[in-house]
Amino acid sequence: MSSRSGSVLQHGLEPLEMVGATRNDLTGTPHDPALYIRLGNGDLVPAHRRNGPRYFFVLPDGPTHAVLQSRSALPAEIDGPFVDDRRQLGVCVRSAALWTELRSTILEIGTSGLPGWHHPEPFADCRWTNGQAGLTLPVLFQPTMLEVELSATVRYAISLDLAQLLIS
Repeated sequence: MSSRSGSVLQHGLEPLEMVGATRNDLTGTPHDPALYIRLGNGDLVPAHRRNGPRYFFVLPDGPTHAVLQSRSALPAEIDGPFVDDRRQLGVCVRSAALWTELRSTILEIGTSGLPGWHHPEPFADCRWTNGQAGLTLPVLFQPTMLEVELSATVRYAISLDLAQLLIS
């Protein structure tokens, strides 16, 4: 009987999750990560432009530490019981580079024990953030372009208040 009630329970949950997913799609669970840079002094730098998975930020001279900040979500909570990923996921970063004039400097992502980075993904050349991932920058003597290339995002929940604004 317990195995039968288990299958009834499982069959009872699947349609409810399907309804929940449909409701979430209608109230807005975007894939837009709302990506920006928070500098060490607290200033926020929005993306200057975006080209597909590449985001470009204009950084002022001076900072040597920044945080790549984005929305974040627990896939198990957003996508339901069929997903068993319980990490807090922000964005999956493929690469980051600083551009000064025509030269670029590749930044090492998630190294040196910086907070906010998950372990590298197996069989993929990328790393997930938890929504607030530290970046170490070389000393910048002039405004510099930071390019961040993403390889994936997750579905992010929007608060009900924001969802109502989007629908009306």
